[in-house]
Amino acid sequence: MTCVGRNSFQLFSAMAVALLFLATGPSPSRAQAFSFDFETWSGSGNGFGTPGVTDDFDGVSLDGWSIEQGTAIEASGVLNLRDPGTLTTVHLPTFDFSSFSSHVVRDDGTFIADGLGDFTLTTVVKQTVIPLDQFVGLDFGTAAPHHFVQVSIQNWGPELGAHAAFEPGLNAVLGVFVIGTLLPVDFYVDSFSTVHVPIAPAAITGDIWLRLDFVDATDQITGSISTDGGSSFTTIGTLPMPVTGWGGQAGLLADPRQLAAPSVPTLGPLGMATLIGLMGLGLAGLGVRRRAASAAN
Repeated sequence: MTCVGRNSFQLFSAMAVALLFLATGPSPSRAQAFSFDFETWSGSGNGFGTPGVTDDFDGVSLDGWSIEQGTAIEASGVLNLRDPGTLTTVHLPTFDFSSFSSHVVRDDGTFIADGLGDFTLTTVVKQTVIPLDQFVGLDFGTAAPHHFVQVSIQNWGPELGAHAAFEPGLNAVLGVFVIGTLLPVDFYVDSFSTVHVPIAPAAITGDIWLRLDFVDATDQITGSISTDGGSSFTTIGTLPMPVTGWGGQAGLLADPRQLAAPSVPTLGPLGMATLIGLMGLGLAGLGVRRRAASAAN
């Protein structure tokens, strides 16, 4: 079954794709073809409970997921995030790029909230090649305040890699960011942090596993990656990740991008003159809905 994102998630769709950047309309760049297959997703601990929730994507209706951007297909035992994605022009302090994202979030009543304990999120991507200037990721976010985290594997060419201050080629990235001002079309970074490690193409010998481990007592998040089908994991890093206030949701993202023609960002009604930060190209998305912890009762 092929589904396209629904208008009911419009605000959070904008957050998922534009992140903290200003979207000022379509870029002259052309959309790219992309396709990533997710074999499984699982969440355990915190609001997911124990032993947790697992989706093997063996249905056809995307039960438990909502499409926030682009196109998703569940069939033949995989969730396929593919083109056409949703086009957004993303404006950074030094350059612009066009994002063509497809993104889904959990919509089955599970959520993440402060004080409910540690949790682990894991997904398996049936992919041994990441095409140039594309990435695939596992993410989650809390809705109030707006904290976001994503672990991803990215493959940037020399041009995008140089602008992102990453080594060109394959990188595994963990990033955490906070939106300080959130308006319908304006997103400003309040704070951000990223860590990344290069990945040798020859190291991808099996399915790619992406994992996030959160420790509630210390508000720390650790990202890790397996490139050999889950036999071994490489730790990307650990970052502070406060989970406070409202509950949050987990998501999956696929995204190609390319440099766009320079343009001047649109200022928000609060009069902020510039974007003040970037957590990294790998953090291109996650949608969240406001969900109080009591809503799960």
